[in-house]
Amino acid sequence: RRVAQASGNYSRDFILWLKKMLEQDPTHRSSIDDAYETAMVCRNELTVVSVVGRTTSRDVMDACASIDTLLSKYESAREDEVVEEDDISKIANAMRQFSKSAEVQTQACIAFYTFIKRNRSNKVIICQSGAIELSVAAMNEFPLNAELQISACRLLHELCLENIENKGAFNEHGGILSILTAMRNLSSNVELQTVACQLLAVFSNDDRNRCLIVAEGGIP
Repeated sequence: RRVAQASGNYSRDFILWLKKMLEQDPTHRSSIDDAYETAMVCRNELTVVSVVGRTTSRDVMDACASIDTLLSKYESAREDEVVEEDDISKIANAMRQFSKSAEVQTQACIAFYTFIKRNRSNKVIICQSGAIELSVAAMNEFPLNAELQISACRLLHELCLENIENKGAFNEHGGILSILTAMRNLSSNVELQTVACQLLAVFSNDDRNRCLIVAEGGIP
């Protein structure tokens, strides 16, 4: 725990290292578990209240591992292979269950984005899973998490591009305001500013959207 606090290293790699240490030497289970819990607390990913009750940091890590497994499942598949609807539902359900975990939300957005880039036919199933609403909610829940904001913006850009229905769903959940909030909060993050502008551009051909963007300070 002291090592974790002193280094300030609470990245996913650090947490995975702790897990590896525990697996190599179970006699250190207590001390490793303490450090693991400390790291997850500092990342605001501990104690998530889900539909079935109270979950722990270990549950969060298991959820991320499950998403990674689904990604790996399709890495060796044909590029034209459509992701199974059940697999998409598993990821969407993880976003709902672990709504207070930035790690799960980020992993889910990355997975959805990856599936769409591999085969655009996956876009329909992903939208039907509620990905737009869930991604906007994640942006609102973690306004200062750059990795999450970038991943969500990339996914939403793919979902809303040249799709009127999806644009409507995005606006219905206040997506434009979420983008502008992220741009203000992370004004020094070049990557976030870039993907956010790309996402805003998708909505700029509508007069009402343009007025909203200007009214909310999107031009300066």
